[in-house]
Amino acid sequence: WIESERLVVPWDRKDPFVTVEYQHRVCQSFKALEDNLSRIDVMMRKGHGRYRFTLLETDNEKLAYSLDFESQAQNYDFEKFIFSPVKLSAYKSFLFCIEGKTKVDKPIGLFNSTLSSDEFILYKDHQIFLNHSLVFQAYSRNKLSFVEFYRLLFERISQYKPLALKVPYLYVVIVGMIALFWAFVYSCWFLVR
Repeated sequence: WIESERLVVPWDRKDPFVTVEYQHRVCQSFKALEDNLSRIDVMMRKGHGRYRFTLLETDNEKLAYSLDFESQAQNYDFEKFIFSPVKLSAYKSFLFCIEGKTKVDKPIGLFNSTLSSDEFILYKDHQIFLNHSLVFQAYSRNKLSFVEFYRLLFERISQYKPLALKVPYLYVVIVGMIALFWAFVYSCWFLVR
């Protein structure tokens, strides 16, 4: 499995845009870019209390995921919500919501981006903020074949290494994996004998 970061909303504000108080709900709409949506990370300011995270498919108003949680995020950190992959999620509209479940003196704060797009709509209770977005990242989990995995590995290596280093490095990785495989097979064969 490979988790591919496909939708990243940039952070461009220092202070939280909205706080999630008791019995209040903050929701964010977005479109998934790939199938198998499986994780959403939301940037938060540290707070106390219990909250509920829900993910809805807005096309058919189907609940895809729900979780009660206590915020573990530090200041300017992402709270991670990992769930079973939503099959056929590419280009579908989703809405994730965070709702306050307990009264606290310091609720979590959510950061926003000034990213301007029709795809993003931010809701707080019944108030709508057009062309606003929370700072979040959406991930998809996709199966890759052996060949696709090495193509992806080669592409990622080429981002950081010059050509003179990346080709030999990739061959060392491949030969090393083959050597480990045959060492394992030989040791199993030796033990059976």
